[in-house]
Amino acid sequence: MDLLFAGGAGFGFADQRDPAAVTADVRLGYLTPEAAARDYPGHDPQRNTQ
Repeated sequence: MDLLFAGGAGFGFADQRDPAAVTADVRLGYLTPEAAARDYPGHDPQRNTQ
């Protein structure tokens, strides 16, 4: 029997993610601004706009 799952849990700690990458994910629609603020500690969408 094989079980296949799409996606994964990610890599590394959320609080160490590059803020510009989180902002890019919001702009691309991968995250909502609310999810970014909740799931990525220290992420400030107002400050991290590039």
